[in-house]
Amino acid sequence: MRPSLEQRLDQMSVRMDQRELKAGDQHLTYGTLVPKAPAPEGGYPLIVGLHYGTTQEPGLSPYFGLGYVGQLVFPALEALNAVIVAPDAPEFSWAHPGSEAAVLAVVAQVKKDHPINERQTLVTGFSMGGSGAWYLGATHPELFRAAIPMAALPITTAVRSRAEAQA
Repeated sequence: MRPSLEQRLDQMSVRMDQRELKAGDQHLTYGTLVPKAPAPEGGYPLIVGLHYGTTQEPGLSPYFGLGYVGQLVFPALEALNAVIVAPDAPEFSWAHPGSEAAVLAVVAQVKKDHPINERQTLVTGFSMGGSGAWYLGATHPELFRAAIPMAALPITTAVRSRAEAQA
């Protein structure tokens, strides 16, 4: 007999959580995968997983990013015993100032909620998320020690329009 969803979640090495955060005028949704194992001395590593783009209208369904990190980031990086956070992009690009502010607010909240090792932080993403990993890694070296962009063009300056994002 196939195990139920609850049984499969119980067998995972992490707890999955869906969170909401108000930052300025933005109402943000994000998901977290937090190891069930106690934090190592110095805190957990932190991985920020940025989802790919979508043409879904009028916008993303809440917790869209959680599916991305659950399918790609967690299986690849589970052995790091890291807190994995999956923000939902409030704008069309992770290099948009609104999306950048969202990531920074979510990371700040996760650091309040969990012991994080400041020296073990990385940002990763695929496609649009990969461009966001390039952007955030280049513009916030004080926050991210590494970036793993996948299938993405490098963006290192903010974009405010779709045309700028596609240039």
